[in-house]
Amino acid sequence: MRIPKFYSNAINNAGSKEASEKMRESYKAWCNSPITKTLKESLEKQIQVLIEEDENLTGTSTEFVFKSGLISNRAKRKVLRNINKELTY
Repeated sequence: MRIPKFYSNAINNAGSKEASEKMRESYKAWCNSPITKTLKESLEKQIQVLIEEDENLTGTSTEFVFKSGLISNRAKRKVLRNINKELTY
């Protein structure tokens, strides 16, 4: 199992070997918990909703509304994907 960089740094700076091992075990338990799995699924659903919104924007009245909606949705999707990437490292 790979541990994300931000948490790996915290583990390395934990001080004692026991504290590091406890943090490692805590991360493994968190990754396999139902809450984490549900969170990951929720992020994927939100991304799908934004993609569908993009597809529905094609019928908007002005190009400005279309472009601003498209840019906004792409930015939101990027943030959600980055969060999901950190969670599923």
